[in-house]
Amino acid sequence: MKSRSSLQLLAAIAALSSLGLTPLSLHAASGNWTGATDNTWEGANWSVTPAPGSTTFAFNQADIATFNTTGSNVVSIDAGRNIRSIAFTTAASTYTIGANGGNSLLLAHSGSISTNLAGQQETIAAPLVLQPASATTAGTYQFIASGSGSPTTTSATLNFTGPISGGTTTQGIALTLSGNSNNPTGSIISGVVSNGGAATGFSVIKANSSLWSLTGTNSSFTGGVRIDQGTLNVATISTTGNNSSIGAGGGIVFVAGSSGNPTLNINGAGGTTDRAITFNNNTGGTNHGIISSSGTGPVELTGTIAPGTLGNTTAAIIEFAGTNVGANVVSGNISDANGRTTSVIKSGAGTWTLSGNNTYTGTTTLGTAGTLNLGSSTALGTGTLIISGNGTFDNTSGAAFTRNIAGLTLSGGSPTFTGTNSLNLGSGPVTLSGANRTITVTNASATLSIGAIGEDSIRSFTKLGAGTLATLGGSYTGTTTVSAGTLLVNGVSSGTGAITVASGATLGGTGTLGGATTFSSGGATFAPATLGVAGVINTANLTFNAGSLLSFDLGINTAASDQAVVTGSLNFAGATTLNLTNLAIPTLGSTIYTLFSVSGTTTNIGNVTIGALAGYDSSLSLSGNNVVLTLTSSAIPEPSSAAALAGLSILGFAALRRRRRA
Repeated sequence: MKSRSSLQLLAAIAALSSLGLTPLSLHAASGNWTGATDNTWEGANWSVTPAPGSTTFAFNQADIATFNTTGSNVVSIDAGRNIRSIAFTTAASTYTIGANGGNSLLLAHSGSISTNLAGQQETIAAPLVLQPASATTAGTYQFIASGSGSPTTTSATLNFTGPISGGTTTQGIALTLSGNSNNPTGSIISGVVSNGGAATGFSVIKANSSLWSLTGTNSSFTGGVRIDQGTLNVATISTTGNNSSIGAGGGIVFVAGSSGNPTLNINGAGGTTDRAITFNNNTGGTNHGIISSSGTGPVELTGTIAPGTLGNTTAAIIEFAGTNVGANVVSGNISDANGRTTSVIKSGAGTWTLSGNNTYTGTTTLGTAGTLNLGSSTALGTGTLIISGNGTFDNTSGAAFTRNIAGLTLSGGSPTFTGTNSLNLGSGPVTLSGANRTITVTNASATLSIGAIGEDSIRSFTKLGAGTLATLGGSYTGTTTVSAGTLLVNGVSSGTGAITVASGATLGGTGTLGGATTFSSGGATFAPATLGVAGVINTANLTFNAGSLLSFDLGINTAASDQAVVTGSLNFAGATTLNLTNLAIPTLGSTIYTLFSVSGTTTNIGNVTIGALAGYDSSLSLSGNNVVLTLTSSAIPEPSSAAALAGLSILGFAALRRRRRA
């Protein structure tokens, strides 16, 4: 006759059996590996008998298998083992547990696999099944690589080469990759990661500072990727429904804490993903996430990028980084959301293109290197553009466009605008910050238009490159140098710093120049207004050295022509050539143009030579201190016209003789 306790045990077993489950092995226990007999996971090679880990499935398994000796370090799993945790606690041996395709390890709910000492570089080759506490609950697990060494290449790592899948549950599985190892190679999961029996998906969470990599390219998990801290390397990304290193579904979520900015680094073949990218920061967190493209192939992000509903009210920051110089594109829309603004940073030596219908109102920062391409008229959002280094930016949208941003800050380095499509950044203020600044516009056919230039202290400014920079004036007090290309000042410049135009460069516009301007010897050009469009420019003192060029558009009178209004003195210090362009002048008689209206003195007008102008006699003179150009038509009738006139004269003379004879 069975005792009451036996009957209760049998009833419990029957209940488990009705669920298709088997009871916990009554003899398994935690133990230390000795490898005393051979390399098989069985009792003779452990400090306890039977060996840790039930060989039949059991919920809530509690056994811990510890590897801390110098015994056999290639361990063969004799049967599927169900265990809570595996811990590597010695640097004396490097272990390999199981074999890909061999017997599996079932990791119980809240289970972990960990290292804790420098020098440990362990491999789990066996298939892993992460089994939750019941068939109706979610499961959480950790892989922990801790223990930093010197050199860092000796720091602890974990490598998983076999497949990893979820156990049977109506809920989901969450695997956290954590630790503080500073090994530059990091820990690696190269096996396929899949949902398995997890009905709502398998998700991967990257926590703490250690580096982890997902190098397998055929993973199919659908719970998404969350990055809380440190860097997660992935070889490939994919659109929903297609396998990749980040699985086949689920979003990309950054949960930035108070230390470090979480990073998703795509360092393999790259790819395209339509996954939504969301920021749900912790209390006190930075809400700053980084997506880096540093592999052999480019990356394209077509999903939305915005703050999520969780976390504090800190503004979100999405940073696009990396070294890949291919066609890395963000075509998804970047926006503010849930009461938080979004800002964008471009960093690293690589190239990124923003081409979405972006509505974010935070700042856009171009860092110390690399290229930021603007692939749409809304690429920059509406906030301030901050250029903090020597980065390059380009309008690659296929056409010139205007985007009225809040402002432009040059806080470091010398940015370069490239390409053939012009770009107008609107009237937002421009600030020279931290040091003297330079802007380069490389293509002669392109124009970069910016607002009025100010400064945080006394700053100088230099224009470089064959292209055109158009400004709305400014108030900065340092010097201005036009070293190449064209600088157009189309607003009031209240600064009094000197302006120098180098040989081969051009200064023009329809604004006001506050400082004395000098045109260098050898071909510096003064072109009021804009080529082909007549207008007036206001200047202080003007000095033209030998070889200087004047380029004036002329209409039917002075009001329809280029003019310079000089509030100081005008000095033609060396031989200067006046070229008259885009002519719409009268064809008969004389026309007088006031080219320079001068409040001060004008000297050395005799140094000015007027370029060839067919059909007109030309001269320069002074009217008071104003420089006046007189053009007189010198056209000679065409031969046919002259013959006709002569014929008429002969006929008239003959008629007169007939009248007299009569």
